[in-house]
Amino acid sequence: MLKVIGFDSREFKREVIKSDGSRGKFRSAVGFGIRVDDYDLFDKKYKEILEKVMLNNGIQKEYNYYCVNDLKNLSNVDKIVEEFILEIEPFISRVHVFYTLFSPKRKENILVYGRYSRNNRLKLAKKTRTYQELLDEHIINMFPEICAWRLCECVGPPLQFHLDSFSGHINGAHEELERKNIQKIIFPSGDCINPVISTADLFLHFFDKRLEKSNLFLIFDNIRKAIPEYGEKVLAYPISNKHLSNITPLDKEPVQNLKYYRRPIYWIFKGNIQMDSGEIKRSNPFRLLLDGISSKGGTIRMFDENKDSKEIREGDYGVYFNDSGKENVLSYRKMGKKIIPFSLDLFIPEENRNL
Repeated sequence: MLKVIGFDSREFKREVIKSDGSRGKFRSAVGFGIRVDDYDLFDKKYKEILEKVMLNNGIQKEYNYYCVNDLKNLSNVDKIVEEFILEIEPFISRVHVFYTLFSPKRKENILVYGRYSRNNRLKLAKKTRTYQELLDEHIINMFPEICAWRLCECVGPPLQFHLDSFSGHINGAHEELERKNIQKIIFPSGDCINPVISTADLFLHFFDKRLEKSNLFLIFDNIRKAIPEYGEKVLAYPISNKHLSNITPLDKEPVQNLKYYRRPIYWIFKGNIQMDSGEIKRSNPFRLLLDGISSKGGTIRMFDENKDSKEIREGDYGVYFNDSGKENVLSYRKMGKKIIPFSLDLFIPEENRNL
């Protein structure tokens, strides 16, 4: 039986009243790690329970896996998510909750890129960040991996870590996790193609709403209080000032995640489509493509000829939308890349093919 922890994260925001009576905002990064001890059984139960919950709420299930973004326009989204989270509980062995809670009073600014500065003998124009700047520029984007790092001392093989995609610059947490003997698999759009990452995403929404309805603040004592149905399965991990040296960026070198993608990769070739990658990712055909590939066990990545031409491996697919995209894929085949041409039309019904 495959044991897996799936990680996803989001920003947490609340309006607060300050001590002087003025209004302000509390902001934090929050992440969930959903542990299952039988991945195949969980995958099966995930699909069964989600379909049942959606049918009970008058919704026809369209995809294998759902993220909150897929449900956000439904009037009963909170009800659907809560019913799913409560019904899936018997098949989850642990719920790991991570959140940042820094104290600006202890240290006003945080040093960044120290190793980069030393190695290159540079005096950086802006060598420190405030807590909010660090949160915006680094921590929120890197939080799935920061959560995995926070947990890696407590667990080990044969358990796998499945992480939603993240980005950022190399820090101590990244390097320490690299040294651990834990298999790490990264899933771009993971909350749409992976059952444990999807559950983490839905759980984040459920948890946020539970805190809001109960008027509970994001502190250690309130974590289990917000999810009493899960009892002692819930474990909380605050990330505070003492962890800053591990999670602040050391080098201006981006983390290299591609080697952790599950193969095959379905490379998306835009061809002459006059849309940026963000627009394509928000389109209905892309969402349907994600769903189709979720059943194949692969992952998706927008192809960047400046970065990715050396990363194509035998067995990968080149997904094209039109003739110009197909020509691009065939050009790489002529250059010896063993990439398999793959038409979007194979997954997308004709009425949904317009990009």
